[in-house]
Amino acid sequence: WQEGHTGHEKEVAARAEVLEVLDMYADVYKDLLAVPVIKGEKTRREKFAGADYTMSTEAFIPATGRGIQAATSHGLGQNFAKIFKIEFENESSQKCQVWQNCWGFTTRSLGIMIMLHGDDQGLVIPPRVAPVQVVLIPIMQEDCNAEQMKSDLVRMEEELKSRSVRTVIDDSSSRTPGWKYNHWEMKGVPLRLEYGPKDMQAGSVRLVRRDNRAKFDVSVEQLGEQVEKILQDIQQSLYESALRVQEEQTRKVTGLEEFMEAIGKGMMAVAPSCNREACEEAVVEKSKGPARGSPSHEEEQETDAMLGSLKALCIPSQQDEVAEGTRCFACDQPATCHILWGKSY
Repeated sequence: WQEGHTGHEKEVAARAEVLEVLDMYADVYKDLLAVPVIKGEKTRREKFAGADYTMSTEAFIPATGRGIQAATSHGLGQNFAKIFKIEFENESSQKCQVWQNCWGFTTRSLGIMIMLHGDDQGLVIPPRVAPVQVVLIPIMQEDCNAEQMKSDLVRMEEELKSRSVRTVIDDSSSRTPGWKYNHWEMKGVPLRLEYGPKDMQAGSVRLVRRDNRAKFDVSVEQLGEQVEKILQDIQQSLYESALRVQEEQTRKVTGLEEFMEAIGKGMMAVAPSCNREACEEAVVEKSKGPARGSPSHEEEQETDAMLGSLKALCIPSQQDEVAEGTRCFACDQPATCHILWGKSY
């Protein structure tokens, strides 16, 4: 959990920091968690109530077809300074109210990473944030030199650690190699090293990627270099795969019918909008569909949990210019921007 609150003399400095922090959060998601996010400004309806404006990073979970707010950076203006009389004395000895910001990045980032990259076998953790990047597993057999095998693995581990690779040797004798493979797969360790009698004779090891289960036989001499390359490729592949799916699951629409179709298929939709609160509210209400009897409170909660709630996720910072004459997809008023919509947690 990380949170910041700052006060500034001038509005321009406060606005610059809001964007600077937003970029920092987006970089953490991309470079460390391998999660693509969309940066943008919240609509008036969705912004933090006490802020002049709210900037956010939005992620997408394809398994559930929902967007999720990843982090926020709020420009509070002088709203709280006026209420609580937060003042400073400027160079001219005049009392002035501060311009405030607040921003936060929480443990939901781990939930987003887990939901985005995980699969039916368990966690898939990007190498840059994995507590263990490589697990080394000996394949013991009755006729093998167990002491030599363990000694070889220790030397390999030392080589990897000299390259700042985080490792663990699982040489416990109470579990089979197959059990260990499954155990470390569930924990999401990016790379598994298998070392058995045949590998000892060949002077090689077998490496198995967690993300795509690809297998490589690598010579012990090239182990450190190859592990570094594979870990980097896993990190990049996880991000590129997630970005590709996000782009495939985001549809540009111009009318309400195709908008509802996209949302119904568990996609996000980018639509030209008038950006009026009344219009936004009408779209949200329309997405709930006609009443079907009188469900109980428990049934309503279950339905909401399964379907999520439609909302305007953000006004993307990077978007096409609204062409002259473009109409709002929902109310046919003149469009002023494009808004990213989706069902959300």
